[in-house]
Amino acid sequence: MSYNNGICTYMAIPSEGVSCSKINAGCREYKGNAAYNVRLVFWDNFEQGTIEPWINGEFSNESINFGGHSMKVSSVSGGTFNNFFKIAKAQAGASTSRPVQALVRQGKSYLLSFWAKGFGNYSAKFGDLNFGSKTISGSEWQEIKLGPVYFSRPVANDEKLTISGPNTFYIDNILLKEVQESLYLIKDSWTTPAVCDQDYQGNSSPGFMIGCRQYKDRRGLAHYFKSFSSLCREQAVGCEALIDTQNSSSPFEEEFNQGKPTTDDLTVPKDNLVYLVNNSQKSCPANDKGCQFFGLPNLDKDGKVIGWNDQYLKNNPDLYTNKPILCQQSDENCEEYLPKGSNTPVYFKDPGEKLCEYRENVNLGV
Repeated sequence: MSYNNGICTYMAIPSEGVSCSKINAGCREYKGNAAYNVRLVFWDNFEQGTIEPWINGEFSNESINFGGHSMKVSSVSGGTFNNFFKIAKAQAGASTSRPVQALVRQGKSYLLSFWAKGFGNYSAKFGDLNFGSKTISGSEWQEIKLGPVYFSRPVANDEKLTISGPNTFYIDNILLKEVQESLYLIKDSWTTPAVCDQDYQGNSSPGFMIGCRQYKDRRGLAHYFKSFSSLCREQAVGCEALIDTQNSSSPFEEEFNQGKPTTDDLTVPKDNLVYLVNNSQKSCPANDKGCQFFGLPNLDKDGKVIGWNDQYLKNNPDLYTNKPILCQQSDENCEEYLPKGSNTPVYFKDPGEKLCEYRENVNLGV
């Protein structure tokens, strides 16, 4: 390349270049603030011993790297890859494809790259959405980069990525990436809105609003931000500072069953600040506050625990004294009984199987 009087002169071989129309002269790639926020859709290198989920190909030991593998694609079953100079045969073409309906999204842009071996023209497409094409003129492995493709329509239920090439070719390291804010525009063909060059008070400030865009929170409400100072893990989206009330209406520490024995002493901690993802899908009704998983013991005739039954109970500190639901250890197994012929209940411990029969006027030793 030479530069003279504001003109760049390039020395090139026309047959080795990719031609374009006159109206696209000056086309350049421009990247926005989020241009490097790339999502790896898939990377297939065929090192798992199979070509799945690709179809119309076969597993091969031909590879860029020693001991590696690739996929062989041929339009003729059992065909060989030994003649790069029969152009007519090479142009007959073969193709392979894989399903992508669960991987791609409408309104997104995609870049495709792969390594190929085989003389001829290569192209790729999502149905009617074409990535473009490129020709390999030699017999060695070469990297091919195609795209971007903007997915402007809804994703079909049987959406596939199809890669086409010569009659027989090898392909490896197929990489599909989802990109954003990589725009291809003709230089100086646009007008920057004045609002992009103003501060919050409307004063002139070139580039002040660059990067401003709309975001939606978990409730679908729109917010407008730019220039983030910190990022977080995806799993922490929606994280908030919340107060753990310990299921008690009192913010202070509470003590119950104090004194002897100490084995049934109970303390409800004071309120505590915690940081949690506030997910409405994992909330529960207020009347289920304190619901916990407990084990109800199974006792034998001697009162020993021989097993447990699952029980779900509301352990609500507000009801410890108001209802009450809390008792002391010494009162365990206490039950309410209604004597025969009486409306006044009595309270004593369940005797279990330790029962006896009361009789009057019984002569002992007879």
